[in-house]
Amino acid sequence: MHHSPIFDFSSKGPGKPLVLVPTSFERDALMAAGCGWPMQLCGFGVIAAAARAAHLLQSERPSCVLLLGIAGTYDEAALAIGSARRFGSLGLWGLGAGYGSDHLGPADMLPQWTIQNEGQPERPIEQDLSTSQGQGRLITVCAASAKPAEADPIRARYPDALAEDMEAFAVALACQIQDIPFDCIRGISNAVGERDKKRWVLRPALQAAWDLAQSEFGGAH
Repeated sequence: MHHSPIFDFSSKGPGKPLVLVPTSFERDALMAAGCGWPMQLCGFGVIAAAARAAHLLQSERPSCVLLLGIAGTYDEAALAIGSARRFGSLGLWGLGAGYGSDHLGPADMLPQWTIQNEGQPERPIEQDLSTSQGQGRLITVCAASAKPAEADPIRARYPDALAEDMEAFAVALACQIQDIPFDCIRGISNAVGERDKKRWVLRPALQAAWDLAQSEFGGAH
């Protein structure tokens, strides 16, 4: 499989790819799994991730961005705990007005401002974004589901949702604004709504994320 040089995540120097990880635990577990790529922390949650990503995009001027970390699965039959996925599309939940089935997202409330990258038509900031490549939808939430039933309105809004995290949409939007390719690989550590971390498989999930990242990008040259 041939990889474009811009996706050589082992490269160094000006314009190198940027690998982001939300927390130090995830970074350290990825390193223990064998990841030798330089990694930067983007922080936990949508606010920290958006602010930190925007700062790093300005200071690092990367050729592309890869977000690695953990996520919860909405359906263990479709996306098993302990597996990993390179997601192809992203949604946003929890920012706007109302709760549960009454929730309204930003695009439901007021017209969003638009962006225009060089050589491209002007387009609105939406609640749905795409990554460079991948399969399945990841939903970024402002607060993780505390029990399985809390995910029901999310899945009603996004029937194709496979998993939820708390950073991907924020980082992807920062990348879209600056016209930088974005990819996201998440290891599946738990079922959505499971808050007992003793039942999570954190390290196996991050091992799976690193194995997939190597498979997708490790052969770049």
